[in-house]
This record gives sequence, C-alpha cells and structure tokens, in this order.
Amino acid sequence: MKKIIALSSLALAFAPLSAFALVEYEIEILETIENPLELLNMALALAAVVVSLMLVKSFAGGTFAAAVRYLAAASFAFAFVEIFGVLKGLEIFKIGGLIDVVEFIFVALFLSALLKLLKSVRG
Repeated sequence: MKKIIALSSLALAFAPLSAFALVEYEIEILETIENPLELLNMALALAAVVVSLMLVKSFAGGTFAAAVRYLAAASFAFAFVEIFGVLKGLEIFKIGGLIDVVEFIFVALFLSALLKLLKSVRG
C-alpha cells in the first residue's frame, strides 16, 4: 500500500510537467554537445567491447563464465547501437527500426547475464 501511495504521489508531482509538452522549445546548449557526446559514447562502447573480451579470456571456466559471455555479447550489441546511432545522427547510414531491434537484443542479453550472475551467486 505504501508503494502505491508513493507512486501515485510521484505521478501527481510530475503531472504539471505535462503542460510543458504543449509548448515547443529548444535548448541550444545541449545541441552543441550532442555530436561530441555521441562520439564519446561510441568510443566508450568500443572500450567496453575490448574489456568484455578480456574478461571472457580470463573467465575461461568457472561459475561466472556464462554470465561473462552474456555480458560480452551485450557489450557487442550496445556498441552496435552506439555505432548505428552515430551513423544515423550524421545521416550516413539509416535503416528504420534497426536500432530498436539491436536495443532489444542488448537488453535481453544484459538481463540474461544478470540472471546467470544471480543464479551463480545463489548456487
């Protein structure tokens, strides 16, 4: 009951913000850093792929090996999301819905990795 009250009060607190959806506005500061931030995200995603490959090599066997493999696959999917996002933002390459499909794969792999990790911790 406390959770329902907390969630409903949170929804009521954010209800006035819906009025801003009727007004169109732009924040120029965020647009100036959007492209460099996208490139930085892509670089970090590629670094995550490298680190995940190093983890897969170090966990050749053992209880965490399956979770690490799923995390590595999830990092590959995340890197693809970032790369396709940058290419779409720069209007170089665009396939409608591709990013959504790869994001779904990323979330599914990440959730699978967390479940495998939870299973290996609980025994």
